[in-house]
Amino acid sequence: GNVRSKDTTENHLKLAQKTGGVSLTKKKLDHLPTDLLQSELRSVDLSFNRIKELPDSFERLATSLKKLDLSNNVITSLPSSMAQLKNLEKLDAHQNQIAELADDIWGATTSIKQLDLRSNKISRIPDTFQSMTILHTLSLSSNQLSTLPDAFANLTSLVQLDLSSNLFTVIPPILVQMPALRNLNMSNNKIEKVEQEILVESSLVNLAVDGNPCGSDLEHMPGYDRVTLSTQSLICSISRERSRSSINGTIDSSRRATPQDYY
Repeated sequence: GNVRSKDTTENHLKLAQKTGGVSLTKKKLDHLPTDLLQSELRSVDLSFNRIKELPDSFERLATSLKKLDLSNNVITSLPSSMAQLKNLEKLDAHQNQIAELADDIWGATTSIKQLDLRSNKISRIPDTFQSMTILHTLSLSSNQLSTLPDAFANLTSLVQLDLSSNLFTVIPPILVQMPALRNLNMSNNKIEKVEQEILVESSLVNLAVDGNPCGSDLEHMPGYDRVTLSTQSLICSISRERSRSSINGTIDSSRRATPQDYY
């Protein structure tokens, strides 16, 4: 079985040299194949395998790789060697067992635009995240986060942020300072109160707070003239272009906020 699997992998890689990308999904791999590390590929999909650890060196792959999918494996940490991927634009590592994010990765991987770390065991975001100044979309849903570092405010290109299903008791005040942030998902946390600054001073257009203790007090707050609150799902959408009916708390049925707005 292993010999056939190895042959299949080699065949995939030979083809990949021509296309620039390879999919090795669902191949029962427990590590990155050596041949893969010697390849100059732009896109690698290793999802749905049994990979526990990433290599100490990405070798030739380091400079060429732009898109890496490691989702649905059993990886426990993103090691310092990830810093070698200087041209990486999209990293998907959701549904692993990652508890640690090495500090020295993020100062080097400054080309990342999309980062998906959903469904892991992350409890701390390194200050070095601030180096990813062109990061556009970040998902940290279903982790063990309760705070963000002040340096997070330097993610000046971040438009979409998903912090749902974590341990936040407040919406991090630092998010008010982020000029590009439009879509924020804070659903299914432990938030009891939405601070006025989030409604009045932030650049947010969509804010999801369903599944939190907060909600009913929003209509009495300054800035509510930009908020629609659905009492069934407790999704409030802040919009500067709402019809007047929205101000009274009624929902514009032609444009109901959906979870896709926040991812």
